[in-house]
Amino acid sequence: MTEKTILIWPDTQIPEHDRRAVNALIGFIGDYQPDEIVDIGDWMDFAPPSRWSKGTAAEFDTSLTKDLQIAHEIQERVRAAYCGPWRRHLGNHDLRVSDAVRRYTPWLHGYEGVSYESMLRHGEFGIETLPLLYDIAPGWISTHGHKGVSISPRPAGTAMSLVRKVGKSVVCGHTHRAGLEPWDQGYNGRTRRLWAMEVGNLMDMKRAGYLGLGAANWQTAFGLLHVSGRNVRPEVIYIDNGRFVVNGREYK
Repeated sequence: MTEKTILIWPDTQIPEHDRRAVNALIGFIGDYQPDEIVDIGDWMDFAPPSRWSKGTAAEFDTSLTKDLQIAHEIQERVRAAYCGPWRRHLGNHDLRVSDAVRRYTPWLHGYEGVSYESMLRHGEFGIETLPLLYDIAPGWISTHGHKGVSISPRPAGTAMSLVRKVGKSVVCGHTHRAGLEPWDQGYNGRTRRLWAMEVGNLMDMKRAGYLGLGAANWQTAFGLLHVSGRNVRPEVIYIDNGRFVVNGREYK
């Protein structure tokens, strides 16, 4: 049976992204050619319209056009390397513009020009917007991870809370942590294994000013789901200083 591989692109929060890690991942995508890319959400940071910026100088930051240009350039590079299905969850940072419009300029709400899909040019790049929960593989759902669950400081802990809630294996982002944790259920010696999977981030912590000291319990990583029939094998690939190894080959 032919195996299908789904690449899970983690939180990037452009323009606070780690350029080396992004470059290495695009190189890997070009070589590996996954069957599908699922962006777990928070592709953009969108700091100016966030509720944390309201009433501060950050609210008047005019860098949005530049940030979008960077995002478009990265999307162009991904599409130059890969022409397969590309799907995207919208994370809480991605939704900051639409939330601000709904709150402060409701007369613009629903106007196509301020939609996320329009700003990120989803039509041009062939990117499909996903619902909150997506049936990503047999017995698995993907979600950004910002709704319906408390955040755990333990890698895979937030995803595990969702596993117990929905009764399926879960891959999520949002926490910026990366890890895999099994959860076995059954009776009379018969069990089924569910997986909690978090795929880390592609951020440069030095750029994340809200961290204060510039460090956090975050892991730079991405995820792979290897699907063969109804069997799914999850894999977390950790990135260290912009480098990682898959199948004996180093990407940097």
